Amino acid sequence: FVALDLRHLDGDDLKRRLSLTSHVIKTQAGVDPAKETVPVRPVAHRTMGGLQVSPDGATGVAGLFATGGCAATGVHGANGLGGNWLLEALVFGERAGLAAAQKEPPSAKGIEAQLEDERRRIAGLGDRPAGAERAGAIRSELGRLMRRHVGPLRDASGLKEAANKISELSARYRRVGVMNKGQRYNYELAAFLELESLLTVGGVIVAAAGFRDESRGAHRRQDRPTRDDARWLAHTVASFRPDGPAMTSKPVVITKWKPEGRRY
Repeated sequence: FVALDLRHLDGDDLKRRLSLTSHVIKTQAGVDPAKETVPVRPVAHRTMGGLQVSPDGATGVAGLFATGGCAATGVHGANGLGGNWLLEALVFGERAGLAAAQKEPPSAKGIEAQLEDERRRIAGLGDRPAGAERAGAIRSELGRLMRRHVGPLRDASGLKEAANKISELSARYRRVGVMNKGQRYNYELAAFLELESLLTVGGVIVAAAGFRDESRGAHRRQDRPTRDDARWLAHTVASFRPDGPAMTSKPVVITKWKPEGRRY
């Protein structure tokens, strides 16, 4: 990490101009920025990609629309810029909402049947025996693994290790028990369900990073440092199989501007 030094600022200035920042630093990092340096390291704050959607946000599942950070509209290319994400959410959120409103709603009977299936599934989790594994411990290991091998800089060996480790963590996840049997504000159950999604999405990200044998945008392969438009000017597409994500690609449709090399 790098050390952010705010000690040259007057304590009153910190309170007046950076009160929220100072509060977060103290509570999250346990550091007093008026007296100590603040450790800063890169973290993932959004993903580029998501569910394949039409320009109106329709997914491959009938009646399911997606927009925002969970959808892959393609407008960001390989490196989204901060302000563009808000604009994307506004534009495609409206398009998805209008398109969904035109769809004939599914029958209440069909929806209720699906809800009942999900209720039974969630209720069944309370019957799981208390295992030796804990969701929090697995989540922490997964986070460290992704930071170490699937951060801004990747390589084939690290991605292979990450894929193997995620398989191990997924096997351990199946031995996690839910001790809290409550039906309201059950944070343990929420953490258990979230962890399943984290393992699934983490596995897809690792597989996609290993599949794309080049560097492009925010995807930096240290063992493949150059961009290869001849082979990889394409979208990476993941589909689910019983043994893990299957990777394919589809061409990028270029309408006006062709990709160029970065120049600073």
